[in-house]
Amino acid sequence: MTTSNQIPSLHPASWAASLFGRAAVVRGNSGRFLGRLVEWQDRARARRLLADIDERLLADMGIGRAEAFMEAEKPFWRS
Repeated sequence: MTTSNQIPSLHPASWAASLFGRAAVVRGNSGRFLGRLVEWQDRARARRLLADIDERLLADMGIGRAEAFMEAEKPFWRS
């Protein structure tokens, strides 16, 4: 237990454990856990944007509306 006069540890494993629980520590300092979270967030954002693109831009990319809809409906954890 930390009291108000103690300085928290600056070791990466300590702050990672306090922010993200044991999962961040178990995955190590390589950043794989945080990297995966960022990847999922980027994928979800890209799919939301894809769902809002108009027909002209989809045609420029060579993607049909049905194909864009199918991609946009995928869960963020699926590539």
